[in-house]
Amino acid sequence: MTGSKRRWPGCCGMFEGLYGLSCVENQVLAFLRQQEVDVAPLYYNSAVPLKELFFFMVIQGMSPVRFDRVGRIQDDLRARGMLAFEKRGAGAIRLARDVVGTDGAGGCLDPGHPEFTKSVLMARCFRDDHYVRLLPEGEGWAVFNDIPDKSVMLTGTELREAYAGSGFHLCLRRGLDREERRRFWNGRIFKPENHVDFWFYEQDLDGIPDVGRRLRDMIGIYKQLRYRIAAYYEDYGLDMAFMRKMEPEMERIYALSSIIISNARFRPHSFIPFCKKSPGWTTGSWRNCGAD
Repeated sequence: MTGSKRRWPGCCGMFEGLYGLSCVENQVLAFLRQQEVDVAPLYYNSAVPLKELFFFMVIQGMSPVRFDRVGRIQDDLRARGMLAFEKRGAGAIRLARDVVGTDGAGGCLDPGHPEFTKSVLMARCFRDDHYVRLLPEGEGWAVFNDIPDKSVMLTGTELREAYAGSGFHLCLRRGLDREERRRFWNGRIFKPENHVDFWFYEQDLDGIPDVGRRLRDMIGIYKQLRYRIAAYYEDYGLDMAFMRKMEPEMERIYALSSIIISNARFRPHSFIPFCKKSPGWTTGSWRNCGAD
């Protein structure tokens, strides 16, 4: 099964500027943005202190898949009554047809078969159940993947082969009003303007199993949270240039961390020089941008 070479015309850039912590969250964010929902306020509780990330992800070994210090956006919105998000066991085609007639306010996410996910979508996932968005198009079906940002057209037969189990049906119940934005702001648990600088040393890594992977994963989550925080506070009018200008450096550090741990001669201290260059969200920087 190779999938059609045709490109879905609206796919390019669908996930650009979205910072989900999972494939499902990326898909939900893209769906919400298509519904003209301002997604930046949904990142309100992303400023997890680096010290906390180090403890949970490096010391305790929490993986990105299990990372729960920030609640998933779809769960938050469902609890607030803003989004219907239900798991359904129907086949992929039936699930997709359920959203037809919802005036564009509905969508479905389907788990791709691992073979399809890797060979057709070229997706590298942290877990086996990778979800894609599915929409009917003519006599076929358009499949949208988040990373890499890619779409393919499938026939009904190809779709049945690509489908791996129960999917999610989602529907926007209501949009984001001023009062809800206020609740998000007041509901922040992590407030970067109150953070203190944190650092760790080589001896702190002694005896930690698989420490290279843990450090790489921590850097990856930290990088993504920085994007979310910059987008969130910019939406409230703060000048986040001090964070934005360091984004290329964070991408470089994350890429280098993956290369480092793939080296057979890897030693934990190899991370120290790169982590020292990793920009933090310091109290001084936040006060200068007006966050307090």
